[in-house]
Amino acid sequence: MVMANGHQGKVLVVEDEKKLWGVLQRLFSDEGWEFTFASSAEEAMDTLGQPGQLDDLAVVLVDIGLPGASGLDFLRWIRGIDVNLPVVMLTGQADAKTAATYMKEGAADYVTKPFQSRDLASTVHRVVEASRRVRPSPGLFLDHQLSFLMGPSEKVRQLTRLLIKVSSTDMAVLIKGESGTGKEILSRRIHDLSGRCRGPFIAVDCGAIPDSLIESELFGFKKGSFTGAHADQHGKIRAAHGGTLFLDEVENLAQATQVKLLRCLQEREVTPIGATRPVPFDIRLVSATNISLGERIAKKEFRLDLFHRIAEFPLSIPPLRERPTDLLYLAARFLRESCEEFGKCLKPLDQTVLDELLRHRWPGNVRELRNAIRRAVLVSQERITTLSMERTEMDGIRDPVPVCTEDQIVVSARASVSAEAIKQGRVPFKEIRNRVLAQIEQGILKAVLERLSGNKLQTARVLGLDYKTVHSKAKAIFEGRGIHGEEKE
Repeated sequence: MVMANGHQGKVLVVEDEKKLWGVLQRLFSDEGWEFTFASSAEEAMDTLGQPGQLDDLAVVLVDIGLPGASGLDFLRWIRGIDVNLPVVMLTGQADAKTAATYMKEGAADYVTKPFQSRDLASTVHRVVEASRRVRPSPGLFLDHQLSFLMGPSEKVRQLTRLLIKVSSTDMAVLIKGESGTGKEILSRRIHDLSGRCRGPFIAVDCGAIPDSLIESELFGFKKGSFTGAHADQHGKIRAAHGGTLFLDEVENLAQATQVKLLRCLQEREVTPIGATRPVPFDIRLVSATNISLGERIAKKEFRLDLFHRIAEFPLSIPPLRERPTDLLYLAARFLRESCEEFGKCLKPLDQTVLDELLRHRWPGNVRELRNAIRRAVLVSQERITTLSMERTEMDGIRDPVPVCTEDQIVVSARASVSAEAIKQGRVPFKEIRNRVLAQIEQGILKAVLERLSGNKLQTARVLGLDYKTVHSKAKAIFEGRGIHGEEKE
């Protein structure tokens, strides 16, 4: 739904109350704005992630209470695209604390619903005019494609900020992340944002090449140096000259190859197999692993000196189960992409499926999620009702929630039973039991809240509680009181 004759620029409205779409169009109908509407943050992110969609975008109006990813989630994501783009929040709350939260996150202003037309128009004109007085700087534009590919969460935003900083250097980067988290995506973004972006990006899967071949693959060889060497071959290191060499699953390199790679990186020159003279090279090295190299180093399976050479700047990608906002965003995105792929038109994921997504451990991370959604779309008619039937060996795996160990519970109970109480014959059993149960309840609630980045609505759904109960108990915890309201000592 877009106005065709815009000359002022584009306005993106992210609002699930579609009755407001027409109101906004009529309000600005005589001023030549071009409107684009989205009913969810995920839909807006999907739209803005496409090439050219940011061109002439003048202002974004965002409802704070969106389904799925919230208006604040979207605000944080859009700040990662363009720090100058004005965002006006539409909210039903009008207190100073709420306003301070929006401004801290980068909103240009906010308008309380129901709003007066003249107030909204005045706000839009003011923030657009202010933004146009600011001369855009290339350094102020962050990498929005990474957020589009990985999600809008704060953890991805933090990763993006680190990526931006290190990309402008030639430091060797080591990316750690579980299988399917997007390590190669991250390595390509480092290359694309660096001064070497016009050079080659050469990827080597160290786990897929036998030890007997890895040296010739990396370092190259001279004709006749071994059986089958019918012509000179430069090798991957020289092929990456002027660009970036990406070593995936670097932990699989044999000890002999590690020694040769270390010397190669130290001297910045490579000697092909069968050659007598080294050849200089100029590369940026990015490596990736899905294990703890510290354990390999302790077992003498990976060289400590090589680790320090390849890990000048370490980056870690959190698993998808620790990024619920990204999980729901990616699920919605994969649903749209899969429907387009298979020529279907399914309804959005309902709450039952969303809860199922949040409960699953996702050991295969984004790759597993995409496969699960694609399979479900293929076999579903009007909507996806469950993902359980599509899973195979991963079905039933759940992410354990650390709460209290049995020993901790026993210690807490024993500490509550004093010798004096025994002597007097008055052990307050019910009081002690309630206190220990409250500690367990508090531990469960805190663990789930932490896993869901403090999202109380999702926490309520996962625990099967109502929102008001979770809200009041969480408030009691973080204000320093017990979960039932008693004051903590």
